[in-house]
Amino acid sequence: MYEFWQHELNKKEVKSRREDPEENKELIDSIRLQDLVRYGDFVSMATFRRRLIVTEQGGIGFGPAEAEVGDQLCCLYGGKSPYILRKSSQTKIRTFFKKSLRSYRLVGDAFIDGLMDGEIIDLVSKGHLESEYIILE
Repeated sequence: MYEFWQHELNKKEVKSRREDPEENKELIDSIRLQDLVRYGDFVSMATFRRRLIVTEQGGIGFGPAEAEVGDQLCCLYGGKSPYILRKSSQTKIRTFFKKSLRSYRLVGDAFIDGLMDGEIIDLVSKGHLESEYIILE
């Protein structure tokens, strides 16, 4: 969405974005109603069947509408974003290389501010988080 507004502002050849309220007013007045409608459409598409979520550590973002308190936020190796997982209702625990593996069901992908560009992997590599094997159903 930022790119959309940046593109729109560049089309209007906005040279300055100072803190002067008069300049801000001119900028706001230059935005057409159809631009606002287009922006509203983008927001609606990006948030359709999504809900605001907050992690235990205070991170905020959007996740699937079906997300519930107690779901797990994780990064799957090779994935493009964080994912929301829910412990499987059948609670299958299997043994793999002498480790117990829990079963999870994929609820959906998520957008969490500050965790979209591989930061979770960085936290694992620095020892702040642990990686584990799971069974994904």
